[in-house]
Amino acid sequence: MDELRFVLKSFALAAFIVALSQIKTAQGTVETQIHAALVSSETSNFVNKAAAGGTKAIKESWSYIQNQFAKRNATEDKKSEAGIVKPVDKTVIQQAAIKKIESDQSTAQLQKQVLQQEDSVDDLIDEVQ
Repeated sequence: MDELRFVLKSFALAAFIVALSQIKTAQGTVETQIHAALVSSETSNFVNKAAAGGTKAIKESWSYIQNQFAKRNATEDKKSEAGIVKPVDKTVIQQAAIKKIESDQSTAQLQKQVLQQEDSVDDLIDEVQ
């Protein structure tokens, strides 16, 4: 029931504010005067300039990124046309993969040894107690 009362109070307040804003004066309605004051304020001018600057920065950043990608693609195309790009050597990749696997296996063996040592230390502690 409290929620319904809150909604009704909010609706009544909003209706009251809208009714007040429609009062006509010599310069126009209160709403148009408030709007004109907000548009001509220094704060709104500052916000508009900041937004324009942000938009310009984003546009320039985007064009810079596009130019960099275009340059990179152009140089890669020129290299591939000239035959400068080295083909990928499968044996080098396989050797690197084998080294990685061997490294992982040796790491796993070391971890197993450490766990065995910890178990033996725990057994000794249990025996002492």
